[in-house]
Amino acid sequence: ENPLDIIWPFGLEKMYQCLPKNICVIAGAPDAGKTTFCLNFSLNNLARFKVNYFTSEMGKTEIKSRLKYFDIPISKWNEIRWVQLSTNFADAIKPDEVNVIDFLEIHDEFWKVSAHLNDIYRKLNQGMALIALQRPRQRDVAKGGEATLEKPRLYLSMGNNTIKIIKCKNWVDSEKNPNGLSLEYKIIRGARFIQNSEWSISYDQVRSH
Repeated sequence: ENPLDIIWPFGLEKMYQCLPKNICVIAGAPDAGKTTFCLNFSLNNLARFKVNYFTSEMGKTEIKSRLKYFDIPISKWNEIRWVQLSTNFADAIKPDEVNVIDFLEIHDEFWKVSAHLNDIYRKLNQGMALIALQRPRQRDVAKGGEATLEKPRLYLSMGNNTIKIIKCKNWVDSEKNPNGLSLEYKIIRGARFIQNSEWSISYDQVRSH
């Protein structure tokens, strides 16, 4: 199938080729920047696709207060379809469009996260979904554990001002494996990323091998 012309924060499109029906996950520790990532992703792609943004924790006032820190007219954000929703995302997403879920909340029985990801995957057709998940501070994968790695074709982890590629399928360059790469960043006013390093294998990973 033809790849989707998705533009990602941190230039991830140079490593990962997003295809129709792909699920991508951004697993972040509290206050790591999941929403900043999702908003920048949406802004990058609203000229190319119909973008649906599902927010489970921000009301209209909070959304507007976040958006005013971006260097574009606030009216530009009206091109996005905003939906306040905390459950049943599979029923609400648009199968042939870009869907951003910020975030998929599970408060107990975390094993159900993978089932929700599977439901969203089945609903997708020519579109894709970027799904933010909460993860504990002490590990890379989201609540729900290793099972949350099964469906996503791209799985990112954010925490301590570092973003890491945990899983990447559909490599742009078949000879350049992006898995395990990470970079450092900082966030300006909840809106803009400053990249403090290039994508590379961390010292700890090299030492462990």
